[in-house]
Amino acid sequence: MSVKAITTAAILFAATVTQSMPVNAQQNPFIGTWSIPVATPQGLNEGFLDFNGDGSLHLSGMQGQVFHLYGRYQFDPGKQILSYSFQTQCGPVPGCNAAPPPYNQPIVVNYQFLNASVATFSDGGRIVRQPKNPYPPP
Repeated sequence: MSVKAITTAAILFAATVTQSMPVNAQQNPFIGTWSIPVATPQGLNEGFLDFNGDGSLHLSGMQGQVFHLYGRYQFDPGKQILSYSFQTQCGPVPGCNAAPPPYNQPIVVNYQFLNASVATFSDGGRIVRQPKNPYPPP
């Protein structure tokens, strides 16, 4: 086989592999853990958002005890729109229940990445990329 034939085969293989990968996973700048201020009855606390490549979303933080909210998100990179909602809350009360308002309502915001580690939202929110969530899902 010639060098040209090997190069052509490698390019075709790379194109096939790239096409078979989920586009969302390749182009999703949200995937990972982010910190976000969370308003609670006790004041403002830091929460941690885990955006997963499958569209699932996990918010955790401390409200006397660790709490966890689980939901879904979608984003439109062309329009820079993020929509999300939470369906389930676990803790600080024992067990898991339906997420309380306003968390259980669809929230739609425009977003802008200031850089790879900071994004802002049209509702005044701001998230900062973190190396890991100190309150991972149980």
